[in-house]
Amino acid sequence: MLAQQIAVSSAESVVAAARGRSLLTAQDAAARQLSAARDALWVAEQTGDHDSRDAALAAVTAAQVEFTRVTDAAIEEMRGIARAEDARLAGLVAQLRRAWTTPDADDGAASPLDPHE
Repeated sequence: MLAQQIAVSSAESVVAAARGRSLLTAQDAAARQLSAARDALWVAEQTGDHDSRDAALAAVTAAQVEFTRVTDAAIEEMRGIARAEDARLAGLVAQLRRAWTTPDADDGAASPLDPHE
């Protein structure tokens, strides 16, 4: 039972880390889009073309909104992942404590996972 919980915990950690990387990738993409929109605005301002500037400013505003949306969603999801991971690890620690304090059914000795042996 304990070995199975450890294996499941390890697998869930791998999945959580992969999701975190995916969220970071999405945030990086939104940041690059915002940076490109700001660069385009700078170029439009240098040309003095008001229509280009207005279009570029609208693009910056839209990119900022998207960056904020992606970032806020990533933060919320990572908070949820962290809470789930905390709960999962707390359960695993509780199971380890029980294993360490429960005598072995065969010979009455402490569990082989006992760190004090």
